[in-house]
Amino acid sequence: MKKIDFGQTINTLANVGVLFGIVFLAIEVGQNQASLDEANAINRATATTAAVDGINGYRTLLLLNDEIREMWTSGLSGADLSEGDARKFELMCANNIWMFILMHERYELLGLHDRAQGAVRSWSAALNDPGLRECWERRKANARSWGYDSFVTAVENFEVP
Repeated sequence: MKKIDFGQTINTLANVGVLFGIVFLAIEVGQNQASLDEANAINRATATTAAVDGINGYRTLLLLNDEIREMWTSGLSGADLSEGDARKFELMCANNIWMFILMHERYELLGLHDRAQGAVRSWSAALNDPGLRECWERRKANARSWGYDSFVTAVENFEVP
């Protein structure tokens, strides 16, 4: 009859325990990945919602305030503005630029390159307005220096289809 070595039995049980531990860790990693994927989807939705809220707030301001709307449309056309209105226009223009840059960057970070290109297309179309084009020319160097070169380059290289 073969004698069972107590040390060998403990060693075998320890190896089985290690195998179960590895299987358990693999299951946990899979669950953590699923949680991360879900969190990323929620973050994408939140980022998109924040961008949409910003756009809606800006457009609402233009719709509800006749004075601001008049100043904005005059500024877009390149008309001469009073000193105060010129400052307001410049701030609103800067707000628009950063809104499009941030939308572009968010979509790029999320891997949604088609949507990022949509921000470039929309901003490029907006540059048909002389006032925005002048504002963009004054501010694009700042955008580059702040690390948003990809947006500036995409706008510069954009060709209307």
